[in-house]
Amino acid sequence: MTIALEPIQTKNAGIGIGLTDVAAASACPVRPVRLSTGRKADLPVEETTVEQTPDGAFRRQRNAFTARFGDAPGEVVPEFGRYHLLGAIGCGWNRRQRIVIRLLGLERAFPIEVIYGRDDQGWKLTRTPGSVAEKFGFDRLNDFYRLTDPDYAARGTSPSVIDSETGKVVTNNYHVLSLDLETAWKPFHKEGAPDLYPEPLRQEIDLLNQQLFDDVNNGTYKIIFATNKEAAEVAYAVLKARLADYDFRLKSRRYLFGPELTDSDVRLFQTLESFEHTYRPGIVEALGTDDVLHLWDFPNLWAYARDLFQTPGFIDDEELYTLGYTPDADGHYIAADLVSGDIELTAEQRRADYERWLEPAGREHLSGSPLYSGPGVGGSYELWQFARNVAPYGHKAPALPGDLLVRDLGDGLTLRLADPSEYEAVGKVLYEAFKTNGPMTEFYKHRLLDVPRRSAKEDIWVIVDGEGTLYGACTTVKPEFNTEPTFEFNTMGVLPIGRGHGLGKAFVEHSIAVGKAYGYHKVLIHSGPNMPYAHRLYQRCGFVRHRELETLVVDGGQRLLVFTYDID
Repeated sequence: MTIALEPIQTKNAGIGIGLTDVAAASACPVRPVRLSTGRKADLPVEETTVEQTPDGAFRRQRNAFTARFGDAPGEVVPEFGRYHLLGAIGCGWNRRQRIVIRLLGLERAFPIEVIYGRDDQGWKLTRTPGSVAEKFGFDRLNDFYRLTDPDYAARGTSPSVIDSETGKVVTNNYHVLSLDLETAWKPFHKEGAPDLYPEPLRQEIDLLNQQLFDDVNNGTYKIIFATNKEAAEVAYAVLKARLADYDFRLKSRRYLFGPELTDSDVRLFQTLESFEHTYRPGIVEALGTDDVLHLWDFPNLWAYARDLFQTPGFIDDEELYTLGYTPDADGHYIAADLVSGDIELTAEQRRADYERWLEPAGREHLSGSPLYSGPGVGGSYELWQFARNVAPYGHKAPALPGDLLVRDLGDGLTLRLADPSEYEAVGKVLYEAFKTNGPMTEFYKHRLLDVPRRSAKEDIWVIVDGEGTLYGACTTVKPEFNTEPTFEFNTMGVLPIGRGHGLGKAFVEHSIAVGKAYGYHKVLIHSGPNMPYAHRLYQRCGFVRHRELETLVVDGGQRLLVFTYDID
């Protein structure tokens, strides 16, 4: 859901300069304190003083809160409605999250709130029913930052994710938030939601996203906030060349990676949509010349931008009004310029601008290859570890001996690696086994069933009879994805029909043997608190509980128990 703004009435207009007006006029490149620069527009102090290199180039501050959503140790487990996105409507870093939330149908699972009017005290909050501002009584985004870290002295940024239960900042890391929404929040996606971060392309998407950020998304700010004109000119040359590169790429491809939308398209759109009325005026001013490219100077890029603009989810009614495309109910428009502050367009010009965006893009016939000349070609993408589900440089494991890959348990039962064709059945076995332990959240249910995704990082072991009937399954972390000194086996489930026959013990002993074969000296398992039979099994097999290590809280507030086994 979107927590709506409450407009402030003015003397001369219906909505006039309501909260949405201030949000548009004061989004990402804002002016909290006036700084005399000799240029027509006053620029923000932090960006033009603190965030500068010695040679006058803009170097954006890093994000202070970088927690990730997921179910791994140290990650924040997604919880329906608990975490709120706070951001300015006109802020590109926030726009990309809003777009992804709409495309994936996460509006109710990940509520949106609007902040506005940044000044020397930081961003202002909108107090509306259900908002975190109302719940905690705060007026400024910085109040949440100080609650989280009393010593925090930097500026609170758009967007920020706030925990509605604690009032603390979870993350302001806009670089990877959309990726978490596309992966960790998958159990809450609407039916038919697009896969914006397909696993086979993730490393190349990560590399392209880095290029997009450096040269395009942040490239505009490198021009506008440079305090050295030569630095601004160099940044403009890079931006112009990169847009030409993408224009050629999109000549034969509907989207950046061919026929399907990806996270990269959302990131490029955020800058293209804002270019003419947000960034271009500031670039003209920074360079001191009107000889600055227009978006329509790149025909393929301009058609691509219109294609996305017209795609449901890329812009909503709130944004159309706030960004100056459509009027309010009384026919009044608001200014959409965020940088130079000197563009005044008539209602007719606004209407013509909007109609231009609605012209047919004519790109429906395009498909195209996901392969392109860069970045990441020559296999170089394999050298990089970025956002999620990319193998880190973990334990270099030897090959397992044959007697561990397939083990005869007697009585016609075999313990072996699952075939990918069995993954769906394995998921059902795990779900049926675990639901006997009591209620589970939708997130955990999805995690049990989504065996294909887990198989990227975990080995899937099963016990089957001679006819291929599954009686149980367990998973162990693949060594190349394990940077810890302990070998971890995770989910273990045995169907009720197979219990009492030693199958659970067989999985535990097998996991110990596999860990030993890989060269580990300790095996670890996290276990839910409502599984006493499993706990007794682990202890009978020689595992010891470690209460001091039990810091992981998941799945609706459950604190996981920790058991370890010393191999040597």
